[in-house]
Amino acid sequence: MSIKLEKNEQIIFIARKHGIVYLWRWILSFLLIVAPFFFMFWLFQRGFWGQSAFFASLAIGLFILIRTVFLWKKNSAIITTHRVADIDQRGFFDQFVTEIFYDQLDNVSGHIKGFWGTLWRYGVVSIQNANGNMEIILEKVKQPVFIQQKINEMRKNFKIKYSDEAVCLECKTKKIEPLRAIEEKISEWEINKLLKLKNILDNKIRALLKNNNDNKQ
Repeated sequence: MSIKLEKNEQIIFIARKHGIVYLWRWILSFLLIVAPFFFMFWLFQRGFWGQSAFFASLAIGLFILIRTVFLWKKNSAIITTHRVADIDQRGFFDQFVTEIFYDQLDNVSGHIKGFWGTLWRYGVVSIQNANGNMEIILEKVKQPVFIQQKINEMRKNFKIKYSDEAVCLECKTKKIEPLRAIEEKISEWEINKLLKLKNILDNKIRALLKNNNDNKQ
């Protein structure tokens, strides 16, 4: 994992390219590793150059295999309770991370296209922020429609819990208790913001107590 989770943030799903996308690399590495053993005696009889060809084929095959597995595992989209983070691993030491938080997310689309995509159930997921200046495109990922639905589900849950509109004591469609929503929201506030809230609550309580005493008199 290449992202640092925030407080109360959890990983929900990790999307990767379909393994079939790397089919030719799997085949090439397999041939380079296995084929030399069929010609091992013939190659070793050729002396230094035959032995060099044997070990070179093994080394190249193993390198291709390790690099393919590494890139397959590292190139991923991490869907959390707070955001979508796209990790673009272009080599062993070359990595780019793009992330869009749900309060900035505007549009998510997923589709399957073509014969091979339909056969193996892989496709494209496009994620855009509200300003339109940032886009995450996940190509040839497994189950793109499921990923789209999962992102929209997480975005909806995020807005219910953390957006300004979420803390609404009169909302009847809320899926969580109002006090729980408030508690989760203020749990991430700094001390200055909490002290300001305390002063507001103290003033409100004093005003309510005063009105209650006046009504009794």
